[in-house]
Amino acid sequence: EPTSYAIGPSGTLLRIPIDGFGLKVDGELQPGETVDVAVDLRTTGAARQEFYMLFRYELVEKSSNSSIQYRWLRKMLEVSLYPSIQLNASLIPSYSQESEHIISVEVTNLRTDRPDNLHLLAKKVMLASRAYKLEQLPGQVNDNDDGRPEVKLGWQERVTLHYRVVPLEEESSTCLLSQSNLTSSSSSKTSQTPAASSSVLNFLCLERAHRHFEETWKSHQRALARAEAAQDNEDQHPRSISEIRRANTSASA
Repeated sequence: EPTSYAIGPSGTLLRIPIDGFGLKVDGELQPGETVDVAVDLRTTGAARQEFYMLFRYELVEKSSNSSIQYRWLRKMLEVSLYPSIQLNASLIPSYSQESEHIISVEVTNLRTDRPDNLHLLAKKVMLASRAYKLEQLPGQVNDNDDGRPEVKLGWQERVTLHYRVVPLEEESSTCLLSQSNLTSSSSSKTSQTPAASSSVLNFLCLERAHRHFEETWKSHQRALARAEAAQDNEDQHPRSISEIRRANTSASA
């Protein structure tokens, strides 16, 4: 399925969707057929990075006489990564409303992937929460030459947007996405949709799983280090008389 799952500290498991590509048999690759599936990759840092991929594909016509029902394919891909944007956010209590907060989102254009045409267009800002919604402070977005709101950043330009974080009248049982559309004529208004209806949180779930794995792994390493230190301390203790006698008896035997 398109939704990914974290495997280990840096692995991702997903089922590649091949439905709806106009194949002879939907969901099956016949001999000579090819499909192009776009995969979004999120990484940390720049420069060249290597991605190790392991594909498993199942046979359509499975033989009852053979124990091999699927096969494996290994592939390594090198990708050159360039800086794109830098994003910072800060949250402070509101001075006018006790239950509200003000969040400031700062975006910087750091693109270096080509010599020219390095502009970035900020389209929307979203908040995922069950208890709060986002409201943009007015008077922040200017219109372009066509008279439409636009937040356009040139190379090394920076923009800061400010929003009210307002508590909902009643906390939702599911996570909601509060969205501020920066390219709409009503950019000051926000809309709310269930988070389950969008894929924007998939990477956040992966990051949370990765952090949980790292915390568990580090805790396990600390426990091993403590056990090893305790064993070393026990080995350094002086032997008792009975231990010395048993050792001498076994040596003489």
